[in-house]
Amino acid sequence: FQSRFSKQWYQRRVRGLQSMMIFLLLILPALASADFAWSYKCSANQVCERVPLAETDNVYNPLPKCRLECKTGGTLWPYPTGTLEIEGALKVQPSNFHLHPVREKRTEEAFALFQSRFSKHNGSSDAKVTVIFQIANEVSELDMKTDESYRLIVQEFGGAANVVITAQTFQGGRHGLETLSQLIQCEGDDCYMSSRVTITDSPKYPWRGVLLDTSRNFMSLETIRRVIEGLSAAKLNTFHWHITDTHSFPFYSKSRPRMTEWGAYSPEMIYTEEDIKEIVKFADIRGVRVVPELDAPAHSGNGIKKKKIPVGRGGRTGEACRVREQRPLGEVLRGASLWPDEPS
Repeated sequence: FQSRFSKQWYQRRVRGLQSMMIFLLLILPALASADFAWSYKCSANQVCERVPLAETDNVYNPLPKCRLECKTGGTLWPYPTGTLEIEGALKVQPSNFHLHPVREKRTEEAFALFQSRFSKHNGSSDAKVTVIFQIANEVSELDMKTDESYRLIVQEFGGAANVVITAQTFQGGRHGLETLSQLIQCEGDDCYMSSRVTITDSPKYPWRGVLLDTSRNFMSLETIRRVIEGLSAAKLNTFHWHITDTHSFPFYSKSRPRMTEWGAYSPEMIYTEEDIKEIVKFADIRGVRVVPELDAPAHSGNGIKKKKIPVGRGGRTGEACRVREQRPLGEVLRGASLWPDEPS
């Protein structure tokens, strides 16, 4: 009985699988062609909606193209403060964009970063695109007086397109590249770019940034890089790095290594001079300056606790510590030459 029951169960199981296979063979072709029955159309609320293909005259309108054409500047962040004229869209391949002219390595690296964002999209292109940089000062330093304004113009003609970015400084030109990246929308392998554009833009505030406290909460270099990339994408220009405080002293100086040996949370939770130089360069190419804050010598509580240094009433020992460490700290800050700005 058991053997016969097992055989019947097996036969029913096989028949069920056969029926499922037949169903899939019939339905999959229909599912594969379902996308061709739909398209995207801009609604009255300036939002792209999925609609039957008949509503777009039986011509498929891709979602990225709809996003660019639906609302003027709808893909831009932050919204430009000056002139904004955007029309049309054409199919492009950003990895094949050509930069002209190339004068500084810094500019070339910024353009390579722009192209790397679209490396996963390998579709065809309807136009040869040339990005023309008209930057007055490509080696400009970023401070509170830097002119970060730019003008972006896109013109399409005869199977080609020119993108002209005009700015007084490298930082303004880099913001123009950031805006251009937002005027390119992709889906699958295909990318579309607005084809007729005039934008003038400048920031409203000279200090736009984020503070990270890596003394209380140590953060890896990879985390710091991600934060800087986020700042760059939003055209924020300042990474305020609160690198040391009474909780820990992770800044490792070759001239005064004991300040870190006594003050860091652990040997792994430190930032070497090479690490800081790499972060400063990483930020510079992305239009972000690094403003360090080092709270010392008074803020040295972690080192005092680890070395069990007694602090008497009236803070006499603490005062002695401040006087003794004042000169070495100055040597650390002057000798490292790590920061674009003076540490605060």
